[in-house]
Formats: sequence, C-alpha cells, structure tokens
Amino acid sequence: AMEYRYGRSFSNPSEIMIKSSDACGCTVKSDEVSERLSEMRSKQCLTLSEVSALTGISEKRLSALEESGGQMTMTELKKLCTFYRCSSDYLLFGKKEGGIAYGKFAQ
Repeated sequence: AMEYRYGRSFSNPSEIMIKSSDACGCTVKSDEVSERLSEMRSKQCLTLSEVSALTGISEKRLSALEESGGQMTMTELKKLCTFYRCSSDYLLFGKKEGGIAYGKFAQ
C-alpha cells in the first residue's frame, strides 16, 4: 500500500498533495482510503457520475481514488469530506470521534 505525507505538488505548487507519512508520523494508507471512499459511496447507492456531478471532481479521478488511493489534493480531500460529511481524520486515518465515523452516510 502506498503511504502519504503532506507536500507541494510539482505540477501545481498552489495545491498541497497528501503523500508518504507526515512529520508527526501519521501514516495514510491508500488502500484504506480507497476502501472508505468506496464504502461511503456504496452505502448511499451513488454512482461515480453522481458523486462527480455533486463534488466537481471528475468521474475518472474519483475512480482512481477509489481504486488505488492515488495522490489526493487538499482540495479533493475537503470536497469529499464535505460531501460525505466525514472528518479528514476518518477518511485518511480511519479515526472515529466518539465512535462515530461519519454523518448521515454511515446509515
């Protein structure tokens, strides 16, 4: 599994990428992020096309994130966490606050 840390994108320095492990030693495992993204979408019976239309993230990009994790930008992270009503800690690390993983998409 690929691991990430926060860093600057070389192609677009204004974008912050999530790669490797960060300075605090927190490790993001791409296969687990992919699994959580896929699970949240599936629980709501949403297609990639529907999520794409509602988040502004291309269907191809969403598919790549769900299949391999890929390098997620901070913008994508924010959009997905807002859309799925989950914390970035949950999406990236699987951490649950008070035993709750994420909002209405957990039902």
